[in-house]
Amino acid sequence: MTQYGTVKGSEVRVGDILEVWWNPGRDTVTGIRPYEGRLDCMKGGWIFEFALLPSGSMTVAPNDRFQRVSMTFKRRKPS
Repeated sequence: MTQYGTVKGSEVRVGDILEVWWNPGRDTVTGIRPYEGRLDCMKGGWIFEFALLPSGSMTVAPNDRFQRVSMTFKRRKPS
């Protein structure tokens, strides 16, 4: 079951809409990949890609939390 409200970075999925600090205050996660850098504090973290973020992506530490406000669903093909 999908949880709205405060979620851990590990619970965020592509298509989730999160509250963010850039305009317009909400953005859609368009991609998630593991963090592969040298910073120890980021080990086990991710890089989230966003639809509206000017830089396109941001690093997310394992303990970061977000406000999930909505999500988009992918339709399944009919059987």
